Amino acid sequence: MSENFTTTAASTAQDEAADAESARLEKLMEEAEAFKGESLWQDAWRRLRRNRSAYVSLLFLAAFGLMSFFAPLLPLASPSQLNLQIEPRAPLWPWEANPRVDRAAPDDVDTEAFTEFGMGATRSFGSLFDDGWQHRTYVDVTLPSDPPAARPQVVEGDPQVLDWIESATGREPVVYEKPGNVPGTRIQRYAVVHRFFDAPRNKGETGLRGVLEERLADGRSMLPAGAELLDVQYRAGLWTDLPFFDRWMLRVREAIFGTWQVGPLLGTDSKGRDVLSRIVWGSRISIQVSLIASLVSLILGVTYGATAGFLGGRVDNLMMRIVDVLYSIPFIFVVIFLITFLNAHRETLEGYGINRMTVFYLVIGAIYWLTMSRVVRGQVLSLKNQEFVEAARVVGASSARIIFVHIVPNVLSVVIVYLTLTIPQVMLFEAFLSFLGLGVESPRVSWGLLAVDGSEAISSIKTFWWLVIYPAAAMAATLLALNILGDGLRDALDPKLRGKD
Repeated sequence: MSENFTTTAASTAQDEAADAESARLEKLMEEAEAFKGESLWQDAWRRLRRNRSAYVSLLFLAAFGLMSFFAPLLPLASPSQLNLQIEPRAPLWPWEANPRVDRAAPDDVDTEAFTEFGMGATRSFGSLFDDGWQHRTYVDVTLPSDPPAARPQVVEGDPQVLDWIESATGREPVVYEKPGNVPGTRIQRYAVVHRFFDAPRNKGETGLRGVLEERLADGRSMLPAGAELLDVQYRAGLWTDLPFFDRWMLRVREAIFGTWQVGPLLGTDSKGRDVLSRIVWGSRISIQVSLIASLVSLILGVTYGATAGFLGGRVDNLMMRIVDVLYSIPFIFVVIFLITFLNAHRETLEGYGINRMTVFYLVIGAIYWLTMSRVVRGQVLSLKNQEFVEAARVVGASSARIIFVHIVPNVLSVVIVYLTLTIPQVMLFEAFLSFLGLGVESPRVSWGLLAVDGSEAISSIKTFWWLVIYPAAAMAATLLALNILGDGLRDALDPKLRGKD
């Protein structure tokens, strides 16, 4: 009896102990589930946000990048809109900028009073697309001093060219006197509009000149009696050579803002072009060049350096000696030679779909991969003998798979940091080449071309400070933010600082 009681008590004690242990384990499991560890990237993001200067730089770059990307949506003047003046116009306060007159303005309004100010996306009272998008062919004919009121005659059953032109435009022709002609000579101008996407590129004055010349060559009088064909001029629109997405954004902008746009808040240059618009649109080219060129250097440098470091031995030695030889070459002369040589064969390259900007991206990117390859090689040398690499070899992974699947992801932190520091170097180099006339060409605009305009604005007589200060401030702020962000990423992605504040 006593033995059975003792056994029952012992069993009960064991059950209670087991229940207590089970409860403790359940509590530990709940605590473990409640605790979430941080990956390297989560820890890096947390520490980057705690670095105020780096985080503010990241926000600034993100905001500026979005503004540059969506520049066609902003109510800014075209960066190529000309309005020749005696000298650059100083910046204006927002309340000093006269608003754009609505497109429904009466015919007797003096348009010169507004176009002279440099406002508006067009140089007339038409919509944004009338002059901003569309190309125009202007046909000038001289009329007798007292032209007849009759309409142009029909010759051989065909309407005259001017009659067709007037019906195509839907507007009354403009009659004016042209300086340099015989006094009293009246010139009648007709404007034929060509949509941006309908106008043939690089074909002179489109097909209208050919139509007039062919019909005149047939000996048929296609002009009013006493009139004579004077000139045919082709004038490109303000928004030229835009890709499809930018043209779509222009349509959205026209639907939202109409023809209204901000005035020259930051002033204009000597050709009447809005400085604010040129800074925003110029940032698109500069940022685009720096990103694409950095991406090219990333691909070349990571592939070359990782391959050399992983293979080692004579292959590594040979590949690094090639890098040393390339380092000894003054690349500024190489870039100048390549760009000059390729410009001589521009038409041939454009036939294959390779334009000047594509060559510009590749040439700049091809000279910044050397340091990247050295950095990656050093990291690969320290990782290729680690256990995870040996495990990949045991399971039969190829060398290419080991390099790009197992090793390269482990050096991305270093690569990202160096890439962040490379972008401002490329941006400065692009500005330098554009300053020398070897980079971006007009009517495109970049910060390098703005530097050229700024240098021309400095003289011993008068300095147009806004042409120097504002573009330089935009470029300096961007470069400073990139460098601060690079330093912050270096600290945030340092494995030795993981888990530390």
